Amino acid sequence: MTRKDYNKLAHALRIGYSTNDERNNADTTSLYLSIVETIGQMLAVDNERFDKARFVEACLHNVTLHSGFQKGN
Repeated sequence: MTRKDYNKLAHALRIGYSTNDERNNADTTSLYLSIVETIGQMLAVDNERFDKARFVEACLHNVTLHSGFQKGN
């Protein structure tokens, strides 16, 4: 995959989460963060130059998480 593909994937994840009516639910937020983390780990295994932290940040860009969660945790 290329950086362009990673950006598209992060964008799709953001849109999917942001348009979910249940996004203000702690369980939904937890699931989203788990999915982002798991995909990030998978991509890191697939590509040694992949920057997982950058991918996670891209997935959280302009995303409002449930009040019990903070970005960067």
